[in-house]
Amino acid sequence: MAAVLARLLTKADYGAFSQVITLYAIMSLIFQVGIPQSLYYFMPRLPAEEKRGFALQGAFLLAAQGAVISAILYFGADFIGRAWNSPELPPLLRAFAPYPILMLPIVAMENVLVILNRAATVAAFNALAKLMQFTVVVTPIWFGAAMVSSVRLWVILAGVELVVAMLLMQMPMRGLPVRFRLGHLRDQYVYALPFGLAAFFGAFAYYADKIMVNVLRGPEQYAVYVNGAIELPVVGVISVAVTMSITPSLVAYAKEGRQAEFLQLWYRAQEKVAVILFALLGWLIFFAPEAVTLLFSRKYAEAALLFQIFLLLVPARLCSFQSIMVPLRLNWAYASVQVVQSSLAYVLCGILLSQFGLVGAAVGAVVTVYTAIAIYGLVSARALGIRTIDIWSFRRLSLNLALAFGAGLVAWLTVWTIPSSNYVNMALRLGMGGAVFATCYFAAGARLGVVRWQDIRSVFRRRAQAVPLHAAASAVARMPQDMGQEP
Repeated sequence: MAAVLARLLTKADYGAFSQVITLYAIMSLIFQVGIPQSLYYFMPRLPAEEKRGFALQGAFLLAAQGAVISAILYFGADFIGRAWNSPELPPLLRAFAPYPILMLPIVAMENVLVILNRAATVAAFNALAKLMQFTVVVTPIWFGAAMVSSVRLWVILAGVELVVAMLLMQMPMRGLPVRFRLGHLRDQYVYALPFGLAAFFGAFAYYADKIMVNVLRGPEQYAVYVNGAIELPVVGVISVAVTMSITPSLVAYAKEGRQAEFLQLWYRAQEKVAVILFALLGWLIFFAPEAVTLLFSRKYAEAALLFQIFLLLVPARLCSFQSIMVPLRLNWAYASVQVVQSSLAYVLCGILLSQFGLVGAAVGAVVTVYTAIAIYGLVSARALGIRTIDIWSFRRLSLNLALAFGAGLVAWLTVWTIPSSNYVNMALRLGMGGAVFATCYFAAGARLGVVRWQDIRSVFRRRAQAVPLHAAASAVARMPQDMGQEP
């Protein structure tokens, strides 16, 4: 969608549309208040007759919190437009305002179906939903309609998606009663509170660079920045999928005090994800100008340097520290680090943006993330009684990263004589470079024992293989039955 709209819209209009998406992303992270995480914790522990009611409770809570976002977007549209130097923004926000009420409950559906081993259903739903979103947003603009019209169609589609999502969520639980317990509501919020606090500060920290660019530079500069300051979508998809799959096993190991198995699984998850993500990093960091220009057109060629800077975040995304800190009962420590990260992000991004422009904001964002990762590692290592550096599979990851950069350099040198004078040549450079890179990376990686095909295959499996599901479920069942107790 972004690639097409970047070509169809002016920088000001495209920047305003990107501002809408950014605002929704920030607020949805804040107002989910840890409800999605609570579903993962409580649903496996509940008796069958209470699961359906608890799942619906999660959806209702997310809808209510979505209503708060909607009110802020609608009634605060003019204020936000002035604060972000964007006169095109207020009408878009008012048209978009109902979207959070309709979309946030779908998060509950996704989590519930993953818990019930229906990950394939979630994948199919998301694939179809994204295709429909692309169609309803891009098609009207393609034929000359105003951007507001596309946003309104998007909202209507979200209503349809919500109906389908609720039906899908109920299908695996057909025949079960719908029972609501007030105690569950209390317990859910008690558990979710530290995650909600972490999400509040984490959202402002994660988007600090983008907020500062909006406030200080306006929509046209933001249009350039947002096309470069992106993380590859596949990074989040793979790392989150692996994180979700190992969390039950980590909970089991932590409960039983099996530290060696805990660390071994944590290391293996990092190494498996790194095989794919480091490959993307090593290839794209040398071919960022071609990738960005082909994707967004020459109008945004200057975003390539920003993209290269943000690619440096890939090693920080190998695994979510949330998955290791929850089993170790470090919920509040996780939230506290988010507070530190948020404070540092605005100071650093603001100073560097004013001194070095958009590049400074990107550097500030990367430095802030790695500062937080270092603190997460320190806290987690102390809880496990190991050295901080041992929280990462450092030797193997370093070798993998060096291999990726080496293969990327060889690929770039192979095609550097091909001029980038037109889009065809750029595509040729990118494609040939990718082929050379893949050959060098996977062949040398297999020779060195860094790349194993079984690791790549296992990343895309739906279930964790380290601990049988019945063993993980048994360990969770042995946890304190008082749901209000601090997990």
